[in-house]
Amino acid sequence: MSMRQSVAQLIVFSDLDGTLLDSETYGYTPVLPLLQHLKLAGVPIVLVTSKTRAEVDTLRQQMGLTDPFIVENGSAVFFPGKNLPFELPEEEDLERDCRLLLGCQSIVARAGLKAIAQTLGRPLKGFGDLSVEQIQQLTGLTKVQAQQAKAREFSEPFLTPKNVEAEILAAAAAAAKMGF
Repeated sequence: MSMRQSVAQLIVFSDLDGTLLDSETYGYTPVLPLLQHLKLAGVPIVLVTSKTRAEVDTLRQQMGLTDPFIVENGSAVFFPGKNLPFELPEEEDLERDCRLLLGCQSIVARAGLKAIAQTLGRPLKGFGDLSVEQIQQLTGLTKVQAQQAKAREFSEPFLTPKNVEAEILAAAAAAAKMGF
């Protein structure tokens, strides 16, 4: 009689900002030895972030990471190199990577932002309305980083108007009837 051994697969899920990236310098050098140790041990490191695919692609290359990653606050999961543990519908296939869409496309998010603004009776400025230079001023990012942050595929960060409470924004989002 043979006994099957069950080996648990470890997976590390990590945010970037303030976790793998230093909150002051955005540097990652101190965590490189840990990341290398995990890679050598065969432990996947799945990045989960509010950043865009463009931002994560750059950081993954710099850090030497090759595992799946989740972008724009859970809007999509990317599987680099089409290394999938399951089948995806054809429409979910991209030329570079495969993705599993969990949210909506940025065009829908931008339409939702306009609907919310209309309900509020106040303009709402999203990243798509801002120039790269304005994003740099607001975030302190370099020009290249601001361009990557502006390259939204699935979400639309926006500037919260002064004197509008979170509850009022949430009610306007619900009233927009777009599933936000």
